[in-house]
Amino acid sequence: KAEDQYRHHGLRLSQTGDEEEDTKTHVHPEISKVLENQGLILRMMGNHEHALGKYKEAMEVWETSSKAYGLQDDPDKGLKLQVSIADCYQSMEEIGLAQGEYERILTEYYGKDNDEEDNTTTTTTTTTDNNSTTTPKPTNTSKIALEGVVKHNLGQIYSQQGKHEEALELFLDAYHVKRKVAKMEHGDEAHPEVAKTLNGIGAVHATLGNTSEALSYFRESLLIARIHADADLGDNDPNILHALRNIAIVKGEKPPTFTAP
Repeated sequence: KAEDQYRHHGLRLSQTGDEEEDTKTHVHPEISKVLENQGLILRMMGNHEHALGKYKEAMEVWETSSKAYGLQDDPDKGLKLQVSIADCYQSMEEIGLAQGEYERILTEYYGKDNDEEDNTTTTTTTTTDNNSTTTPKPTNTSKIALEGVVKHNLGQIYSQQGKHEEALELFLDAYHVKRKVAKMEHGDEAHPEVAKTLNGIGAVHATLGNTSEALSYFRESLLIARIHADADLGDNDPNILHALRNIAIVKGEKPPTFTAP
């Protein structure tokens, strides 16, 4: 296994002086990437509890080893791992833990003190016992994308708790963030992630009895779903079918079902 090989050989960087001594007590930061990939695979397999363990271990390795090796090649990793940990809690229906993680992430990374960061990699410097360490902050593009994910997921939690107004605010924020990211990265705002949040907004409006608003958002989601649909599936495409069902339910009609080809 890649993880075993990294641990066995150490994969120490060619360094000199005091930094080389420091690395002898730490595994190489590359192991964090291996663990993160293992966590992703486990999540895809539905094994969220095991994935959570991998993400937590990856976070521990990254926090210690990246500093020891003086690496700053992936300043977004800490934030990405924290979001993955929160996602696992949500998938495991540990809602209180997931909510706490998402709320902490929003405060720590997206509070008012972070509003004026530019689009380049930034760093923060912490001084402890006369020792100064520099920790990379996330690059703005990746940070913006993760903001949309966090706000959408927290919106889902609030909606489930009956906090519909708070959920709507988060979904709307996530919607605008995801549109911005889609435009930046793909040149087009009609992205499946945008459609996902449109469904969330529509669902809250439907719960609040705002029928016209709900239909508007569901129909916009449907348009995006059709753009990205599998041509061979037609209206059986899962995203199209989901949007059509939402529209039918709001209109008081019989929801469509999968039609065998």
